[in-house]
Amino acid sequence: LRLNQFIFSPKAQKKKAENLCRIILTKSFQKIATRTISNTMDFNEIHKKDSYIHLFLSFFKYRFMVARWKSEI
Repeated sequence: LRLNQFIFSPKAQKKKAENLCRIILTKSFQKIATRTISNTMDFNEIHKKDSYIHLFLSFFKYRFMVARWKSEI
């Protein structure tokens, strides 16, 4: 039994991963929101600048990395 396996149960790891993802997402959306207010751009312009697709791809990439890391333990 490895130390990190003992400290982080799968449930704790999942929660940690979800919290981190939530922080990443909320920060990104906050950035978009503040930029919208300061620049008063139209939605299409914002959409082009901060591609939501990229945002969610990075979100799922992180989830995948966590899952892979868990399976290696």
